Amino acid sequence: MQAKEYLKYFEDNYKQPLSEGLYSRGQRVDRFSGFKIIFESLLFKKSNNFVIVETGCQRQENDWGAGQSSLLFYEFLNFFDGKLISLDNNIFHLNRSKKILRKKFPWSTVPLVQMLGDSVTKLKKIEAPVDLVYLDSYDLDPSNPEPSMAHHLKELGSIKEILRQSIEPLIAIDDNFTDVGKGKYVLDWARKTGQKVLYNGYQIVIQIIS
Repeated sequence: MQAKEYLKYFEDNYKQPLSEGLYSRGQRVDRFSGFKIIFESLLFKKSNNFVIVETGCQRQENDWGAGQSSLLFYEFLNFFDGKLISLDNNIFHLNRSKKILRKKFPWSTVPLVQMLGDSVTKLKKIEAPVDLVYLDSYDLDPSNPEPSMAHHLKELGSIKEILRQSIEPLIAIDDNFTDVGKGKYVLDWARKTGQKVLYNGYQIVIQIIS
């Protein structure tokens, strides 16, 4: 499948479930726009063999309110080849995610590497270059957002070596609002260090350029 064909397929199949009728804290939840930017940017950079890392994995089938990132990434990799590395601190979540993906793609030969443990620690064990790191591991409590925002900043610290080895990789962070969000501190860092902010909505997408 060519990039243009995939992007049309993605819009036709996922625009509605990722962006329509979803609200949180009175704000419309639109993950379609963020994922579209992610996939467009990946395919602009190269045509195949992508390495995607996600912290936090899919826990339920057809739970579009949670984003379904594992499914979307694994499907993308089945079109364009590569590897999905999925981190979570709950073995039940990892097992459930694997079951969902194997059910959806029983014929797939795309490697699914699962790592159990704290993401801040486990991310340091990934040594190969990557194309995307998707941070979504620590649930955000809007009434007390600091722990989640600080955790995702720590995750950023854990991937500095990965980013150094990679060619203009993407970082994306889920669950962001106007005033608070998982990615607020990471976004502050990106702006201070001159990274390229590709999208700043419910998801934040950053391209590392320096």
